[in-house]
Amino acid sequence: LGLMIGFFQVLLYVISGLFSSFGESPYSFTPLGIFTNLILVSSMLAGMELSRAWLINRLGRRHTFLALAFVALLYTGLSIPLTQITGIRMEIESVTFVNSTLLPSLAENLLASMLALLAGPLASIAYRGMLQGFWWFCPILPDLPWAFKGLIGIVIPIIGMVVVNSFYSTQAGQRKPK
Repeated sequence: LGLMIGFFQVLLYVISGLFSSFGESPYSFTPLGIFTNLILVSSMLAGMELSRAWLINRLGRRHTFLALAFVALLYTGLSIPLTQITGIRMEIESVTFVNSTLLPSLAENLLASMLALLAGPLASIAYRGMLQGFWWFCPILPDLPWAFKGLIGIVIPIIGMVVVNSFYSTQAGQRKPK
């Protein structure tokens, strides 16, 4: 389910890139660059998602909502440089940053935390791995306006949370108590 949500989000990025424009990826596509990026992205992804799953399962036993919110905020803070977060002011650049970077990262981390809580770290690795793989290893990336980037980056994870919640609530209802 995490892989399908990630694929759908990437597909919407590509489709909206058809309506706006595409640009070149800033990452290296030499064999050494791809290998280096693969090691960096996979180790970072595995470390973050395994630690997220451990933390969310440790904290989420009693207060599930608070654990989801805390872990999502923590990992959003870890994924965005502190200078960008502290530089938020009442300017148009800050609005574009909040809409195109901060809120999509928060929504992505909320969905990844929910997947880690309900299905374990492999589900959140599948979701975030699809997104990270697209952004790091695709040579041509969509150059979206901040409104499109924010819309896709916020709405799709929220829809994904609803789908995951409905899927797991129906699965829990089908189990018969012993």
